[in-house]
Amino acid sequence: MADRSISQLGVASTPLTGDELTVVVQNGVTKQTQVQDIADLGGPTGATGPMGPTGPTGATGSTGPQGSASIVPGPTGDTGPLGPTGPTGPIGAPSTVTGPTGPTGATGPTGDTGPIGPLGNTGGIGPQGPIGPTGPTGPTGSIGPQGPQGSIGPTGPTGPTGAQGNSSTYFPFLAKTTSTSGDPGLTFLLWNNATQTSATQINVSQEDTDGVDVDIFLALVQETQQFVIQDSLLSANSQTWLVTGPPVNINPGLSNSYWEFPVSLVSSAGTGTTGFANNLPVIFAITSGVVGPTGPTGPTGAPSNVTGPTGPTGPTGPTGPTGDPSTVPGPTGPTGPTGPTGPTGDPSTVPGPTGPTGPASTVPGPTGPTGPTGPTQTVRIVAITGAAGGTITPTGDTADQYEITALGAAATFAIPSGTPVDGQKLILRIKDNGTARALTWTTTSGGYRAVSTVLPTTTVVSKTLYLGLIYNSQDIFWDVVALAQQA
Repeated sequence: MADRSISQLGVASTPLTGDELTVVVQNGVTKQTQVQDIADLGGPTGATGPMGPTGPTGATGSTGPQGSASIVPGPTGDTGPLGPTGPTGPIGAPSTVTGPTGPTGATGPTGDTGPIGPLGNTGGIGPQGPIGPTGPTGPTGSIGPQGPQGSIGPTGPTGPTGAQGNSSTYFPFLAKTTSTSGDPGLTFLLWNNATQTSATQINVSQEDTDGVDVDIFLALVQETQQFVIQDSLLSANSQTWLVTGPPVNINPGLSNSYWEFPVSLVSSAGTGTTGFANNLPVIFAITSGVVGPTGPTGPTGAPSNVTGPTGPTGPTGPTGPTGDPSTVPGPTGPTGPTGPTGPTGDPSTVPGPTGPTGPASTVPGPTGPTGPTGPTQTVRIVAITGAAGGTITPTGDTADQYEITALGAAATFAIPSGTPVDGQKLILRIKDNGTARALTWTTTSGGYRAVSTVLPTTTVVSKTLYLGLIYNSQDIFWDVVALAQQA
């Protein structure tokens, strides 16, 4: 083992057992011994007394000669516990082995303060202190006047709905003022209020004063149509009525059948305003067709691309009182109000780029103007005079009324031609040539089906016969809903 000083050896683990080996110099010879043997030299260790003041350091002795190295390295024992410091003995001969370092003495009193050193360099700027409280805000100035409204965008296209068409169908009746409800009686019509212009319902007989059963025509009147009741001798005396609900047929198919029309007064004139007299001859004229569906609302015009000028900024409110001076720099004040907008420059001669499409408006645009009045209603009539009988095929697509005059033989009515639509109406008018003729009807799918009436099997000599038909696309039949035979 190379020569090593004690300070170079590892530190023994504690506590020591006393069996550990250590090095001693005995009679000038380096030897090994147990730590317990060294501890036994002083007798048993008494209790540790209080630490006394550190004595003065003795003079350092001269270094003695180095002893001969051991040829047998002893095992390094664990470091035993540190014993109490004994009294300082006489200075022995200089040791050739460095002794263990003694415990550190108590800290001596602080010496006098040395002279102040030279002034150091100025340090960097410290962090900003907290912001002082903001002074109260002055009152807000009044709002400037609103700028003029931008120009209105272009009007959307006109919707397709026109006004009601016109009609010219009329029938002669007598006015009845002795009753305000129920059956008006053959050839009569009545009002459900003694003050005729306040009536909400008008009842009309199925037979007019010419003896014609007009049930088939009254059945065609619908809600939203208008009719006129007029003095038959003086057109200045009249009442115009709007049908406000579905008409109702009372006693359908019977001789005392009549119709109830829910109405509201549109206008009146002459004795039509004061009330028609009892038994006065009047005419019942259907003057308008059904109101068509309302056309879609035109699209909202594009937003204006010209911004109205900004109104001038209101005056600045008075400044609040000044607070005490802050010892900390306050935050930067708010930006001052924007100056007034300069005058608008001349219009650009180069179109600017199109801006992005704005969100869909939640406010409906203005309704477009009402479209032009629709054409006057016309009735398409197909007339056959001097029919020889046999199979007769009415034209369902090109006729509203199919007329057969002077029928000269028995006839079989085939399924009407064309492609009918649900609710399509057709009137058949039949009259023989002075001899009763047998009538046969096609009653298979697509043909004729009686509803609350019967299909006639013969004509009455020289009398006009009417049949009212409505097409039922669900059941695929022409339903015969009205039958009128001239008296």
